[in-house]
Parts: sequence; structure tokens; C-alpha cells
Amino acid sequence: MKKKIIICFTGEPRAFLKGLNIREKIFQKFFSNFEIETRYLISFGTKSSSENSYRIMKTLKGFDKDKKLRSLRVERTNIRNVFSHIIKQKYDILKEITEDDKELACSDIILTRTDWFFSDDCINLFFKAIKKNKVATPYSYNSFQFYEGIKYKPVFDQFMVIPGNLLNEVLDSLEKSLLIASEQKNSFISKNLRLGGDGKNRFGMSPENLLGIGFYLSDLHTKHLDEDNFSFSFKPDMYCTTNHNLIRNDAHLWMNLTILDIFKKYSWFLPAKLTWITKLKRKILNIFNL
Repeated sequence: MKKKIIICFTGEPRAFLKGLNIREKIFQKFFSNFEIETRYLISFGTKSSSENSYRIMKTLKGFDKDKKLRSLRVERTNIRNVFSHIIKQKYDILKEITEDDKELACSDIILTRTDWFFSDDCINLFFKAIKKNKVATPYSYNSFQFYEGIKYKPVFDQFMVIPGNLLNEVLDSLEKSLLIASEQKNSFISKNLRLGGDGKNRFGMSPENLLGIGFYLSDLHTKHLDEDNFSFSFKPDMYCTTNHNLIRNDAHLWMNLTILDIFKKYSWFLPAKLTWITKLKRKILNIFNL
């Protein structure tokens, strides 16, 4: 039986067509010996003013360009907490696989988002995860966190490789993450208001922390590979302070940023960028003793 790769996408369909074109080239280059199917779970909230429902529906017409498409699920839901909702989407799309695919030992899963940039490092991480039979994510968090006496490490949530035989263990860990999330109390803080979607509904533990606790409580952390040597493709920008792999050409639209919002973000980012340029200039001058 031909080995299968199931690629699952959750969240809003950001940079969909651009991401799809990049993935197709990667698949042809590295995955020609695999059967590939893609699955999408896209949801939008009941508050149409901030949940991008119109933009999502408009984007759906482009999904027929994905020749690997197996399932496309679009749902309208009451999003009480964006953080827990992110985990719930992951759980739901992975749970569907166990119901549809009875040959999990012959399938491996990639769980990500539509604006994730598939690079050589992603492919290397995939094959490394399968070889070691471990759930793999890029980036290792150096600092430990604590939850009710439990010491754990957060888990990167934007890209995950799951060997098929470990899928049920991942689902168990996500159930535990969701249980923790259900106990989080609503807490509005001003810094959340421009994080995209309905920023006011972001409270409690981040998805990374929820995943980390779930991995620990289910013992999945013993079968987790967090890749320290993963090289992210893009430098920090006005949307984040760290290297990343997200295609950002339409991020301002999905985040509902106004011209003033963009100006504020760029005004914050520009000084940091100029500082970096200044440091580089000093290094060059020192090298040439100028």
C-alpha cells in the first residue's frame, strides 16, 4: 500500500492561493512517492463585524485549485475564547481522520495553517519525525512553565508532524488541553485588542502553553521532538518580534487593521529595524577598520 500524507489546515484561509502554489512545488519535489490528501477546517464566529465571515466565503472559490483536496469543512461557531478555539479546531480535524482512515499505520499527518511557508526545513523535519517515530514541531522553548505544580515546556502550535500510529495519543493530549482551557476565566486585557479576529476574546493560557500541558499530562512529551535547528524563513516584521514561517502579504486584511493600525505597528517595528541596520553597519566598518 502506498504511504499517505494527510495535510490538515485549520484557521482562516490566509494567503491561501500563494501558500497553495508553494506547497504544490514542494510536493512534486519531495513527496512524489506518497499519496497526498489535504483537509481544511475553517470556522468563523457569530459576530460578523470582526470574524471575517465575508472574506472567508469569498476565498472558498479558490479551493477547487487544490487538486489534493479531500475535505473542506466550514462552520459558524460561537467563539468564546480564541485560544481554546485554536486547540479545538486541531482536535476536530484530527478526530475526523480516525473516523475516515482505518489505515493510520500507513498514514502520516502534517497539521498546520494555510499561510505556513513550506520550506526545506519543514520537509527535513517531516522525514526526521517519521524516522524517529515522534511528534515533531519546529522550535524549542528554552524556559519551563508551571501549572498547578506541573513543570512543562510550551509546544509550538503552527506546524506539527504526527506519525499515524501516534495520532490517538495526540488526540488524548488535546482533550486534556481543552479541559484546562475550559477552566480559564475571561480576562480582557488591552494588549489583545489588535491580535486579529475578535481580540477581546483572547484570555487565559496561550495555545502553546495549552499544548505543552496536554503533552505532559498524556506523557506525549516523551515522544515529542522539538527541533532546535529549524531555520525559519522570514525575519521579524511588524506583526511579530521573532523569525517565522508565515506568509504575511494579506495579514493586515485578516487582522482588520486600519491605516492607523498599520502605521502604529510599522512605527513600532521601524526603530528596531533601524537599530539592526545600525549594528550591521558598525560591524562592517570595524571589519574594514573604517
